[in-house]
This record gives sequence, C-alpha cells and structure tokens, in this order.
Amino acid sequence: MDEKKAVEYLTRAANQGYMKSQIEMARRCEVGQGVDMNMQQAVRWYSMAADQGSDMGQYYLGRAYFQGVGVDRIDQRKGVQYLKQSADQGNPLALFSLGRMHQDGAGGCLKDENLGLSLLLQACSRGDSFTLCYVAGMFFEGRLGVSKNVHEGIRLLKLAADAGYGDALLQLANLYLSGEGVAQDYTRAMQYYRLGKGEDEDGLVARKEAEYARLVAESFNGPSVSETAA
Repeated sequence: MDEKKAVEYLTRAANQGYMKSQIEMARRCEVGQGVDMNMQQAVRWYSMAADQGSDMGQYYLGRAYFQGVGVDRIDQRKGVQYLKQSADQGNPLALFSLGRMHQDGAGGCLKDENLGLSLLLQACSRGDSFTLCYVAGMFFEGRLGVSKNVHEGIRLLKLAADAGYGDALLQLANLYLSGEGVAQDYTRAMQYYRLGKGEDEDGLVARKEAEYARLVAESFNGPSVSETAA
C-alpha cells in the first residue's frame, strides 16, 4: 500500500475514534511521513487519543506541553497532569519521566528521591529496557536514594539484555571483561559484545575482539618480556 492510501485509511479510522490510528497519524504528522510535518496537527491527534484514555496519547500530549511544541505555550502543570494520567495506566515512558523529575525536583514536581525511585522501579517491573539500564547505573554508583549494590545492578542489566537491549549487552560485556561484580570471563564478554553489535556503529566490537585476543594470549603465555624486565 502506498503512503497516500495508508494516510487515507488511517485518517478515516482516526476520525472514527480508533486510538491506534490517532497515535499513528500523530506520529506521521511529527515526522512528516506521508503528510506535511505539522506539530499542531500531531497534538490534535494525540489529544483525541488522550481524551479516550490512551496512555500513549496522554504521554505525548504531556511531552508537548513540557516542550511547548504544537501548543500555545509551555505549560508544566498540564504536562505533569497528562504524564500522571499516563503513568497511572503503567506507561513506562511516563513512569520514567515522572521518576526523573521527582529525583531532580524538576518540571514542577517536588524533589522526592523515594517517590522517584518507586516510579522508576514500576517502569522496570514492566520490562522497560532503558529504565532497567538507568536504574542499574544508580545501583552501580549508589546514588539518588539507593545504596551501592553491584549485584542488583547486574541483575537489572541482565533483564534488559535478555530483551536484546544493545546498551545492556555492551555494559555486561565490559563487566565480564573487567571482572567487576562477576567472575572474569572473556568468552562470555565476547558473547555479549557480539549480541550487542547490532547497535555497534563505531567498530567497538572489532576493537573489543582484538582486546579479547590479547587478554586470552596473556592469560596463557604469562606477562610479556617487557613487563618482566620492568
């Protein structure tokens, strides 16, 4: 189906009240896919979906008010209102956004690290890979209301990695390469690097494979002559 026909069918469905079609039309208006780029029109579609209870519509409408894009002006109060509606339905994007705002006391939200952590953990419980990696970093560093706990950080990274999230795969590879919080395991490290290489655009895997080969050689051959002479 060509773009013109797709837009025609989507518009008809969206005007009949189908929320998924409204969200898709809003997205197309944001990026200019098959229609002219028009943020005001995108907000109109998001509003229609949000009014019917769409958590995605509520999230994107909240984002629009925070950014002041497609609306008359920035309105943090309305932004938080829509994010809360979305978060109450378990939308992980809204949970993450509100969690971060409460951590920092931003966006008109009271600074409350415990509430922020609670919202982030709710997003984690829904399997949101980005949030899993973010909270893992909190545990690695012991910040923003949590005590340092490398093992909990690794557990969260593995949940994201099991979903195929590239950043988690590469972080785990680094941990197994360095032996931080896990038994050092070069073979497992390279397995994670190769699994994550789908998002590897800068030759990281190739460099890590060379590093892996060097480390394995050293583990079998012992230190180099220069090192023993030092």
